[in-house]
Amino acid sequence: YMNGIMKVKKTIYLGLGSNLGNKVENLKKAIYALSNKLGVYSSISSLYESEPWGFQSKHTFLNIVVEYKTDISPFDLLNNCQQIEKNLGRLAKKGNSYESRKIDIDILLYEDLILKTTKLTIPHRHISKRRFVLEPLFEICDKKEILAKYQSALIKCRNNEELKKNKNHKLF
Repeated sequence: YMNGIMKVKKTIYLGLGSNLGNKVENLKKAIYALSNKLGVYSSISSLYESEPWGFQSKHTFLNIVVEYKTDISPFDLLNNCQQIEKNLGRLAKKGNSYESRKIDIDILLYEDLILKTTKLTIPHRHISKRRFVLEPLFEICDKKEILAKYQSALIKCRNNEELKKNKNHKLF
């Protein structure tokens, strides 16, 4: 309670990816750091292995989607995510294109918020083009309106993008 007003927690989905160093460890550290800010996650997907998206690299990605319930604002969330990326060794981009990185934390969905600013776009602007985001999202999401919204995108992605569910690694 704050001033007698109960803060309502919003359901958010974060996409995490790593393709450098000890990827499993990078993802674990990111989740610990996020959980320090947001409280314990309410759901976490399996690990998925994917080819780099939008750039070339010999290093494949490990990706997961994590669901949290939080009352922090989207912009505070963004700042927290960027700070965690930096703390875990993510370097500033050298150019305009995507590049390999130790950790990437994307805000995929924030309840049913639609937001378009220069700093932040929610839902994430590439969500419907990325199987490595949709597949783990569908694995843990039980919100029918989200599933309905992205169902056809997922089917399309399945035709265009290889993705392996990584059964060898469990994060926790």
